[in-house]
This record gives sequence, structure tokens and C-alpha cells, in this order.
Amino acid sequence: MDRSRLSREFIPALEGPALGEPGGGGVVGIKGAVGSSLRRLLMRERQVIVVYGLFVVVLAVNGVIRSDTLSAFGILSLSSTAVPYAFAALAQMAALVSRGVDLSVGSQIALVNVVAATTMSADPTGGYLVAIGILGMATAVGAVTGWLINATRIPDIIVTLGTSSILEGLALAVLPNPGGSIPSAFANPLSGAVVSIPVSIIVLIGTSLVIWWPIRRSKMGLEVYALGSDPNAARLSGANIRRAKIIAYSLDGLFCGFAGLLLSAQSLGGDATIGAPYTLNSIAAAVVGGVLLAGGRGTVLGVIGASFFLTDLANLLFFLGLNPNYQVVLQGAILIIVLALVRILNRRSVA
Repeated sequence: MDRSRLSREFIPALEGPALGEPGGGGVVGIKGAVGSSLRRLLMRERQVIVVYGLFVVVLAVNGVIRSDTLSAFGILSLSSTAVPYAFAALAQMAALVSRGVDLSVGSQIALVNVVAATTMSADPTGGYLVAIGILGMATAVGAVTGWLINATRIPDIIVTLGTSSILEGLALAVLPNPGGSIPSAFANPLSGAVVSIPVSIIVLIGTSLVIWWPIRRSKMGLEVYALGSDPNAARLSGANIRRAKIIAYSLDGLFCGFAGLLLSAQSLGGDATIGAPYTLNSIAAAVVGGVLLAGGRGTVLGVIGASFFLTDLANLLFFLGLNPNYQVVLQGAILIIVLALVRILNRRSVA
């Protein structure tokens, strides 16, 4: 398969007219091309822009209510909740962009947590060697899920519903009751900060740059997005769509591994039910961040922004002192309003 051909067919061009083309000659043409490219970029990423704008608004309101919101402690507190959420949403994004969905995200995170809590204490490296093994295990679990989807040709939602039950059972078998321990040598650095920047945020950004960015630009990454955009067209273009599905779910598993390890560092123990909230919440964050449920579109930047926005929104409703039941209702209502707003903007831009 010709990578350039796949890129031309499935990745929207950002370039303006070339020199020598109408509107492309001279300084005026270059400025026009840059302006046109910038406008297209802003239109395509308007949902991401809206999400970050809302995050800033919610953060500012929180700052008015609580004076320590933007302090080192406040940022560390926000990141401790938002970063595992962001990793779970990135895992879901990997499945969604390949025209799938993963209902086992929470179970994968729980399995990682209980395995870490029951094995890290015996690790002479303070848990880091076990952590590498756990990330490998999580990636393998995702790869097996992708293989099962290919082999059975059963819809992703059904396969991952089944694997969710399997992984949940395995997590309970490993640790029937909450317990275990996480070495302080592993937990303390991940729960701390470097120059007032939480280490968890550094891990999130570093992982995105080191893992997702190069894969997104590679032939395999293009195949994953091509599979989500149009499986038939991707196949006709020479994309290996079976491999693309396995790659997508392998990344899904890897990001679940990071989410589970960070939760383990915060909780200092294991709980087979710790991942329960993350399955549906990961879908919400992915969709708010601009990932299409139909597949083929989604960015790390949008998903991370949505995760922080939804986390801070939950914090805001809590600190307003609202009834917990009403908090859930309001979160759902605000989620619908945000998505409706983005849809209206999309329609206006098309019109």
C-alpha cells in the first residue's frame, strides 16, 4: 500500500494553494494560503476550541468559589482525578476512531489495579519493573480483543461486553476484597509535582507525544483512521484493516494500563470495582472532545481537554453544595447542551 495515497484519501489537506497556482504566487499568495489553512484548521477543530473555552470558564468560576483552585495544591488535586480519566478516554478514543467502542475499559483498569496491588510489593525495583510488565499485559489484552473482533466478525460492542465480564471476573479472582499495597517508591513520585507541574500531567503529555503522535503519523495510524472513516474504501485503498483493528485495541489496552497504574498510585491499594465509572465516562469525554461515534475522527488534544473540563465541572457542582443526586442530573444536562451547541455550530459552518 502506498502511504501517500492513503494520506491523500483519508487525511484532510491543510495546505493552501501552492506557488504557481492561482492565488499562490508571491507574498500575497503565501499569506492567502496561510490564512486559508488557518481558517480551515479552526473550523475543523472548533469543537476542541469550544471544549477548552468551557474548561477555562469552569476553572475561573471554581477560582471564584475556592481561592486555592489555581494553587499548586489545587492543580495537583484536579490532575489526580482528571489524568486517569483522560487516559481512560484516550483508550476509548482508540476504539472509537476505528469504528468500534470498548465497553471493557473499566474492567481493564480494574484488572491492572488489582494486579499491581498484589504484585508490586515484591518488586525489588519499587514496583517499576512490575509496572512495565503490567503495561505489556494490558496491551496484550487489547490486542486479543481486536483479534477476537476480527476472527468472530461480531460487532465490537458485543465482543467488548463479553470481555468486560471476563476481565471483571478475573479482577475479582485476583483480589476478591479491597486490599493489597502499592510501594511508596512507586506511588509518591506519581502523586507529586515537578516545578509545580503534577507528574501525572507530565506522564500524560509525554505518553501522548511518545506513543500516540508517531503512530498517528505512521502508516498503521493512517490505516486505523481510514478504517473508521470508511472500511470499504480503506480496503480498496490497500489498507490492512484487520491489523488496524488490532493496533487500535492494543493502544486501547495500553492507555487503560496507564490509567490503572495512576489510580493504583493514588489509592495505594487494589479494588476490583475501581474501574466501574470509567467505561461510560470515557465515552462521554471522547465524544465531548470531538471523537465521532461513527469513527474516523478524533484528537488527543480534544479528548484531554474534555476530560479536564468534565472533571472540573464535577468539582464545581460539588463545591456549590448541591444535592449529589442533582449533581448527576446537572452533569448530564450540561453534557447534552454542550454537544447540542457543537452540533449547531457544525450546521452553521456547513450552511
